[in-house]
Amino acid sequence: MKLANEKPEKRQEYKDSEIKYLRAVHHPSGKVKLSVYKCPAKKSSAVRVAIPYAINSKMPSIQAVRAEANKIIVQLDQGINPNETKKSTQVLTLQKALDNYITGSNNTERVNRDWRSAIEKHLSEWLNKPIQELCTAKQLLASHRRIMKTIQENNLKKGLSHDGGIGANSVMKKLRRTLNFNRSLDRSLQLPAWPAEELGPSGLKMWVEQKPRTRRIHKEEFPAFWQGLSTVICPIQRGFFTFLLLTGCRASEAKKLILSDINTQRWTVTFRNTKNGLDHTLPLTITLKTLVQRLMGDLDEGDRLFA
Repeated sequence: MKLANEKPEKRQEYKDSEIKYLRAVHHPSGKVKLSVYKCPAKKSSAVRVAIPYAINSKMPSIQAVRAEANKIIVQLDQGINPNETKKSTQVLTLQKALDNYITGSNNTERVNRDWRSAIEKHLSEWLNKPIQELCTAKQLLASHRRIMKTIQENNLKKGLSHDGGIGANSVMKKLRRTLNFNRSLDRSLQLPAWPAEELGPSGLKMWVEQKPRTRRIHKEEFPAFWQGLSTVICPIQRGFFTFLLLTGCRASEAKKLILSDINTQRWTVTFRNTKNGLDHTLPLTITLKTLVQRLMGDLDEGDRLFA
């Protein structure tokens, strides 16, 4: 108590007369902090573990302080560092977990942007809450159904018939990977495992079945397709749809093509930084070569092919 009324010129540390590991550190500000300073078992360096008692008129008796110090000493003698135990109980919010994933992943900027948009839009009320609370079977099922209903209602307003199940699946899969990434990143957070058994086929059946796409242009439909393309007035649009059909590339990949992506010696086209993060090169057929030559025109090296 006397120490609390003084302000030393520099930091001073005092040992307890009975427990040598119990310390009182007197700071120039006048504050006095109690701690245990001792090496954990099988460790070569000492750690300082704070004792949560303030030096003031309401502080407990010295016997209570020593009893608290002895509890900490027992833990250290068992090789348990209470400082690490405290760290393991820290709260990881969904927002922080998402930021950790996006920062640490090798995804493209576009994929990360879609990832952030999906979670921040559909799980906005959970962003500042612990991810531990969200990732339980009951909460996940409720969130999935709510997201599915929201997407379905928005689709109805747009005149679309989709039930929102695939969209809800996508959000939940992004959440699952975010959780698993953070579990691997820091095991001390003690994050729960994704409740796969409860949410799988034999449990709550959260996932909505996603059937493979069957929409395609069949061989017998090609004449009608070409005839339809011939009615497109804009040559760039006509060339764009023809290019998509004959290469099978994504529209976003075709839109990013620039003149330098066309190899005029080998007559190949290279799609840069595709969805899997790799470049992909395809040979150009005679029809595609003729189409590309017509589109190249007076383009400079950095100009887009479909501008």
